[in-house]
Amino acid sequence: MQKIAKGASAQTEQNNLMGKVTAGYQAWFHASEDLDQGWGHWSNGSAPEAGNVHPEMFPDFSEYPDSAMYASRFEPYPDGKPVRFYEAHKPEVIDVHFRWMKEYGIDGVGIQRFYGATSAGAQPEPSHLTEIRKAAERYDRIFYIMYDTSGCGHDGSAAIERMKEDFIHNVEEKGLTASLAYAHADNKPVVCIWGLAGTEPGRYPVAKDALELVTWLKNRGYFVIGGLPDNRWTEVTDEYAAVYASLDMASPWTPGRFRKETLHNWIERHLEKDLCYCKEHNIYYQPVMFSGFAWSNFEESGNPNATPRDAGRFLWEQAKLYAKAGVDCGYFAMFDEYDEATALAKAATDSSVIPTGRQYFQTLSADGTWLSSDFYLRLAGAVTGLLRGEVPYSEEVPVPHSTGPVYWRNGFERRQASLKLSRLQSQDQQFCNVDVCDAHAKILYQEAVQLETASVVRGRRGDVCYTGNFGFAFSGIGMTDGHCEIIYQLAETEIPVVEGMTLSYRQRPMNEGGNMVNVDLLFEDGSRFSETCSNGRITDNAGTLERWNLVTLPLSKELVGKQIKAVLVTFKTEREIRFASYLDDIVLEVK
Repeated sequence: MQKIAKGASAQTEQNNLMGKVTAGYQAWFHASEDLDQGWGHWSNGSAPEAGNVHPEMFPDFSEYPDSAMYASRFEPYPDGKPVRFYEAHKPEVIDVHFRWMKEYGIDGVGIQRFYGATSAGAQPEPSHLTEIRKAAERYDRIFYIMYDTSGCGHDGSAAIERMKEDFIHNVEEKGLTASLAYAHADNKPVVCIWGLAGTEPGRYPVAKDALELVTWLKNRGYFVIGGLPDNRWTEVTDEYAAVYASLDMASPWTPGRFRKETLHNWIERHLEKDLCYCKEHNIYYQPVMFSGFAWSNFEESGNPNATPRDAGRFLWEQAKLYAKAGVDCGYFAMFDEYDEATALAKAATDSSVIPTGRQYFQTLSADGTWLSSDFYLRLAGAVTGLLRGEVPYSEEVPVPHSTGPVYWRNGFERRQASLKLSRLQSQDQQFCNVDVCDAHAKILYQEAVQLETASVVRGRRGDVCYTGNFGFAFSGIGMTDGHCEIIYQLAETEIPVVEGMTLSYRQRPMNEGGNMVNVDLLFEDGSRFSETCSNGRITDNAGTLERWNLVTLPLSKELVGKQIKAVLVTFKTEREIRFASYLDDIVLEVK
């Protein structure tokens, strides 16, 4: 007879974990009114500032209410607004996150409950766990508890007893498993235990203790998922083999295990073994997917943008492999993990929305493609639909880079970050892109023009750049009294022209020829924006020499529906002339 978990809700179609994709939810970022204490994970104890931050990826804070936000010591944003951080346990913050989950199609979360946060007695209310339950119910999302055993190994069996007591007093007795939003599988409420591995006995529980906790939960009527950090768990023959065989579902950890170059080989090799093991032992499978990884701010040994996201292709390639194998559920690592740059939640797009100053942060433009702050939420929804058979299989990422109002932006900014020199295990400094910069730059056409400079340059604001510390320099010579033209691709894009879209940029012409330098757009059909303008030129307005001028150009209604393939910089003349111009802050948007 099946054991029924005491006080637990019944399984429904809504709370059934099978066929759903959840995300890890850290909720561990703490902020305080006191700038000197009470901060956690945003920084080390005191308020965040340059040199005292953990997050690799900077969040998009624009949708959080003022009541949940706290001042920091950072210099302001480029628009002058103060930089503030949220307190993760605030109900208002949790509400924003669960609203996003519903809006973008993420089924729910596994709540990270670290061993260090557990208690043998009841913890005071209200707690963030209670607020998560309320938000999950409000937005029809599911949730379940995921115990992270990291750090419990040294405490041995005492750690297991503490987690048991914590589960009784702070999960069951607080009514979490009684919620209709609490995840179920096989008509049992779900609990995950992460850190089941014999590879680090000082960090994770030994096999005897791990098996004791799994068995205790199953005897109480729970469905137990094992979070498995051991790469070779299917081949284990020591005491831990009994732990793995006792699970109801296996969820092997993948972040940091592969990069773009090794993704296919790693997943295909491990997936076959994983699925064979699960079939043989009659357990379910929950693969872990991640969008990218880096932690150079959090860990001195880390490199910036260590596992590039590749404009969503990295995550989509993982999902395609699992979908082909018939896997219909999964787990995203993680929803809000900004420390390790795996977060799906909204993040900073470029330099215009991170603090000014010297602190490096990874933005969504780091790989050379401008993405809106909600891009990975939209992609996560598509991945969920793909695994469930609700989104058609496609080789390419199926979601647009942006849905507006900003569709592309480039300030050419870079920030200095620490780079590990692996051979000597020492640190060096490197300027890393926080804007699109020159990842896809190349000459597309050149006739009777000698190009001297086409590069991102660093210099004093007002001289080579309009904002920040970097701009784009474009100079050369038209070499004949005849047709002289050069078309330079600044960046690749995938942007549909929509009604009301404008192209704007700042330009500082340094000579007469500099006024013949224009920003142009290349459409997918091979035509260019300039070809729709009078005289085949973007603008006939001569800017003031050696001054920054604003150029604003509406895209006509006739262009609506066309796809912008690339942003260009061009020079065209019918006479021999030198040209030199600086460009900055190029924007495509609907105002």
